[in-house]
Amino acid sequence: MQHWIDGSANVRCFPIKLLCIVHISCQLGSLRHHSSRCRHTSPKSIKQPMAGRSWRRSSNDDNSLLSRIPIAANPFSFALNELTPRYFVRLSTIARTILMVFFVFHAFITLFCLALLLLPYLRGASKSQWLFRRLYIKDNAGVNVYKVPLLWMNTGILMTASQLMGSMGAQAFIYMQVKSALSPKYALHSQLEPALGVMYMGEMLTYWSLMHCFLVATYCGSEVEGDGAKGSSRWIPSPTILNTIFLGFPTLVVSSTVALFAWLCTAHGSFSTLASKVLYLLNQGSIIWDQGRDTSIPLQDKTNLMTRLFQVMGQVQNLRDATESQLADLVVRFRITQFVQLGLSAATFLGFLCFFSLLLNKYRMSRSQSSHSASQSSFTREPTHGANRSLIQMAKSDRQFFHLVLRSMAMIVAMMTLMALFVMNLMRSEQVIREPRYRAIASWLATATGTWSAIPITWQCWGLYNDNLNRAAQEASMLKPPEEIQGSQFKAAQRGTGSTASAHWDCESEEIEFKSLSQQRNPFRA
Repeated sequence: MQHWIDGSANVRCFPIKLLCIVHISCQLGSLRHHSSRCRHTSPKSIKQPMAGRSWRRSSNDDNSLLSRIPIAANPFSFALNELTPRYFVRLSTIARTILMVFFVFHAFITLFCLALLLLPYLRGASKSQWLFRRLYIKDNAGVNVYKVPLLWMNTGILMTASQLMGSMGAQAFIYMQVKSALSPKYALHSQLEPALGVMYMGEMLTYWSLMHCFLVATYCGSEVEGDGAKGSSRWIPSPTILNTIFLGFPTLVVSSTVALFAWLCTAHGSFSTLASKVLYLLNQGSIIWDQGRDTSIPLQDKTNLMTRLFQVMGQVQNLRDATESQLADLVVRFRITQFVQLGLSAATFLGFLCFFSLLLNKYRMSRSQSSHSASQSSFTREPTHGANRSLIQMAKSDRQFFHLVLRSMAMIVAMMTLMALFVMNLMRSEQVIREPRYRAIASWLATATGTWSAIPITWQCWGLYNDNLNRAAQEASMLKPPEEIQGSQFKAAQRGTGSTASAHWDCESEEIEFKSLSQQRNPFRA
């Protein structure tokens, strides 16, 4: 019997909102043991059904729920009232306030991103924006450096759409989390998995969109001359590898997230169905108990009520066994989902650091070459120290570079927060389930990751939108020569997007040569 009461203490990881239902079923399973004592009692004892010490534990089990049931109390109602606040961990007022602040913040981000996506069409744009193009990289002699083109994604659209999706998922998660903490009935029928999946997927896609900005700026921020083309860019991966990474990994993120969370939702739905049946039987047992306390009911009717009560407790015991089996499957699926998400976020974090380091190294080399050329043209014999300049010195002298570093640092903090959440869910799962403090931390971390990343991503999307708007106005006011149009497209690549309007969502072949650059370009223009 003690095993029935405390058997669920070894449960490590499962949704918090259904924890109370499992313990209720476990507690009611123990009532069946006590009810067997009452089967052979006289009818006189049934006039006061289950009153007194027959439903209470011995003094050695004072910490159990049954030992605290008052005399003549309804054990079903008492168990429901006691176990719900005890095991259904509620969020504190401070935690709910923080989550609501995040909700309002993401509401503004959602409206802002939606406006950025719709404004080009509301302003009367006659042409739709392109989605991606092929970027052929040539040297100064007009020869392709690589046979395979680099896919040039319109990150102005992709990044804004990904942030919109992530913010909407965050709002849904916060709403369901707060309402579930206030209403156990709502928590029983709601599922957080779809909202979490959309939120995680949107965040990772925004990270990869920004990495694509770094990639295009790294390639297009280079000047290649003659046979030294491949040598000067040897440290940059080939377009084949980059296309595989930037198309394959986001596809893996989307497919794995959808599949895993749908897989988890299936188990959660089955578990919720069993939990609903347990609650229904618990309510039926409470009604039967109250009816049996009526002294005006004939003895035969009371006997029938007791028989029905024993049947209810037997059904609860059977459902308890099925619930434990379903719970074990749910725990396994939850842990697998957390582990895979941790692996995807870690790979995204390493990729972000890699491409960000490549871009910083390329920028430092370009500044060093620019300083060296300036010193030679002015016949200055003083040595230049551009290659040895620290990131702090470059940030102080270049406002665009400083803005880039700020955005990147915020993204790094967001990814580290996301990984910390997954690690805590795997290592401190029991504390997250049972203790309000850990649950509040888990809820806060889940929404804080999207908040840290939403600020720099929205900043970047706004800059890309302004560039697209200015370029569209210039192209509409005058007809540019081919070389100037090519330079404008190259300048767009440095921002990670090209907004030259196309007649449709196309896959146009764009040949952008490094030799078209007449001066050093700054890839960090904000």
